Amino acid sequence: MLCAAGFVPATATIEARMRYTNAIKENRRLKLLAESFRREMSRSMRRIEAVLIDTLKWLASVDLAKPEGEPFSIKQEKETTTRYILYW
Repeated sequence: MLCAAGFVPATATIEARMRYTNAIKENRRLKLLAESFRREMSRSMRRIEAVLIDTLKWLASVDLAKPEGEPFSIKQEKETTTRYILYW
C-alpha cells in the first residue's frame, strides 16, 4: 500500500481509459491522498516561522542526543520549494 501511495495519480484522460472499476477507485483514493498531503505541506510551510528556535534546532539535528547549531529552515527559493511540494 505504501509503494502504491508513492505513485503519481493518473490524469483524468488516463483514468477514462481504465477498464476496471477497482483501478479507477484506487486512483481516486490516490488523488485524495495527494491533495491531502499537498494541503498539509502548504500549511506546515506557512507555520514554520512560528516554531521556536530551540525546536527548529532539534528538527535539524541528526543526533537524537543533542540539537544542531543552526535551526531547521527552508533553504530553497520559493519556486524550488513549490516544485518540491508538487513532487511530494
